[in-house]
Amino acid sequence: MIKGNSYVLILTLIICITLFSFSSTPNYIKGVMIFFSALLFFPVFRAKLTQDSFRKVKVALLTSMMLPSVFMVDLFTLSSSSVTSFTFYYETIMGSLIVLLLFGFYGSIGTILYGIPASIFTDYFSSKYGGQIRIIISGFLHIGFGFAAYFIVPEYLLLTVVASFIFYMVDEIAKWVYHHNTWLNGEVT
Repeated sequence: MIKGNSYVLILTLIICITLFSFSSTPNYIKGVMIFFSALLFFPVFRAKLTQDSFRKVKVALLTSMMLPSVFMVDLFTLSSSSVTSFTFYYETIMGSLIVLLLFGFYGSIGTILYGIPASIFTDYFSSKYGGQIRIIISGFLHIGFGFAAYFIVPEYLLLTVVASFIFYMVDEIAKWVYHHNTWLNGEVT
């Protein structure tokens, strides 16, 4: 379980799990966060996480940045009131930006702690199939994990399904680009 120079990672995980367990987060969310963080103790899971130059981590961060922009249209829609003063627009835009920042922060926690392990499982399961079937199975599993998050946080069903779809699309594009570039550079994967 502990190999070579992974002591810093293990110590960091122990500190994170300790912080999770003493936080005021609801118990069901703490349980999911601790479970998926504990997966990083296993070298096999860490190897899947770091494959293709940390592709899953990059995809998770990109999904976390893209997710608030999907819902931005709804947040920036101004009310139909007849108020057209500068302060009304300023307060609406500033309030929307604050909501987007919070939305992005909490969405990134879910994307990293729930989306990455779900995507690794999806890749493991769908890699047994080839071609278009793999892509279809991977898409259904990604979106299925988005729907499964309903049992953890029911009030964010739309958010989790949209996040899982974005994660799936960005991951497939990143996988294609990575393998296409290695083929062009003469590397065999």
